[in-house]
Amino acid sequence: MNAESRAALIAAVVLTAPATFAIGAGALRAATGSGGPAALVDAGFAAFGVSNSSPLPTRQASYFFAYILTPAVAAALAIFASAALAPRMRWPFFAVSAAAALSAVFWVVYSLADA
Repeated sequence: MNAESRAALIAAVVLTAPATFAIGAGALRAATGSGGPAALVDAGFAAFGVSNSSPLPTRQASYFFAYILTPAVAAALAIFASAALAPRMRWPFFAVSAAAALSAVFWVVYSLADA
């Protein structure tokens, strides 16, 4: 695997991580009532000036970017980066793209169900 492919894989993982972490934090909050990890997600958004008291369009745009658009870009990045590799070297890229795509789909369905 060349340096560009490694950099693309790392970038895809980094882009997917916040949305995936938020899924786990929400599931933990729902299952146990523990808000610890979910508070980290809220603090991350608060660092960018987005909170529950922010105007609705600001929250919608921030959540769309962080939870839907970023994982979708990560999935596309992983797929396109794997094109130049031998078939046996592609599985990490496919795994990351699958996780990113599932994360984006989860948030789309969650957003529609919550509306």
